[in-house]
Amino acid sequence: VQRDLTLRFLLTKAAIEKPSNEEDAADIFAARMSKLIELGALKEAMALNEKLDSPAATEEAALAGMQAFIGNGQIAIACLEQKALGKEIKKEDPFWAHLDKFCQTYIKTEGESGDVSQSLMHAALAYSQSEKVLAPAKFEDLNTVSLVELLVLAKSGSLDRGKWTVATARTIDPQVIAFLLAMEPSQSSQKLSLLTVAVAHGLRSPDDLE
Repeated sequence: VQRDLTLRFLLTKAAIEKPSNEEDAADIFAARMSKLIELGALKEAMALNEKLDSPAATEEAALAGMQAFIGNGQIAIACLEQKALGKEIKKEDPFWAHLDKFCQTYIKTEGESGDVSQSLMHAALAYSQSEKVLAPAKFEDLNTVSLVELLVLAKSGSLDRGKWTVATARTIDPQVIAFLLAMEPSQSSQKLSLLTVAVAHGLRSPDDLE
């Protein structure tokens, strides 16, 4: 219930007082986007991001926008959008360096295969080997992994080897659960464990468990 109320507030224009200047407006938009990502509301974050009339004005908003693209499977668009962002926007978070390296690999493999799913897998494997991305020893450590590394771990199959249970999935933050489900896990125990916890968090409908 609390999550639904928060989402309604974040997505309702009338609930937010009109800011007095563009800088305040940019900060409010960034805060709304970041909160949606934190809640694992990836589709809602994508919908809000699409309402932007111009490129994100802050790094926080740009970062949340890229997370929304990736969380909705729009990897190619994320790669194109991040190249268009100015250096002043991408100067703090190491996420940008990770994304840029991954995109270079992904665009190359996409051109070679023409199959999005295969391109993602090959790019993830190549990035994993070159950057030595390894699955964390504990499931809860996934909460501190960058989104690009989470994408790499999921698409390279590195997370399929873990012993997934509902108990281990409960140690993972809602936004990470949402991202992992968006990556369409192939291992049945992983998918079922994540879905069970996602339903408890209100991220998914109970019908998804059937």
